[in-house]
Amino acid sequence: GFFSFFFFKIGFSQNKGFSLQFSTAAVFSQVDGDSYDGYNKLGESISLSSIYRIDENKTFSIGIRYIQKGSKFVDTKYYSAYYLLRLHYAEVPVLFHYYWQKKYILTIGLSYAYLFVAGEDNDGYGLRDPYPALNKN
Repeated sequence: GFFSFFFFKIGFSQNKGFSLQFSTAAVFSQVDGDSYDGYNKLGESISLSSIYRIDENKTFSIGIRYIQKGSKFVDTKYYSAYYLLRLHYAEVPVLFHYYWQKKYILTIGLSYAYLFVAGEDNDGYGLRDPYPALNKN
C-alpha cells in the first residue's frame, strides 16, 4: 500500500477539450507481508497527464507516472535490524473523473505498472537484487 501527499500541481485547462497536467508528490509506502509495520519508506512521484474535458462534470485522463515505493525498517533501540526495499515503477493510469456539486470527485479506472528497478538491503551494506525476484508487471 501507499499514501501520497500532493504538494505541487500545475494544470493548463480549457472549457472543453484537451489540457495538460503536471504533478509531483511525496509518497509514504509499505509492503504488505514484509513483517515491518508502518509507512516508513519515503519516495517520490512525478506525473504528466493529458486530460479531455467531456463536459462540465466529466473528464477522461491518461498519463505516465514515475513512482518510488518500497519498505524501510531501522531498529533504533538496539540497532539489531535493518531493512530497505526500493522499487521504481513506471505507471500508465487511464481514469474517468466525475465532478459532483463542485466539491467531490469520483475517479474510476485502471493503471498498468512496470517495475524497472528494484533493490533490497538486509544489512545496511548496500542494495542487491531482491530474492526471490519480484514480478515486473
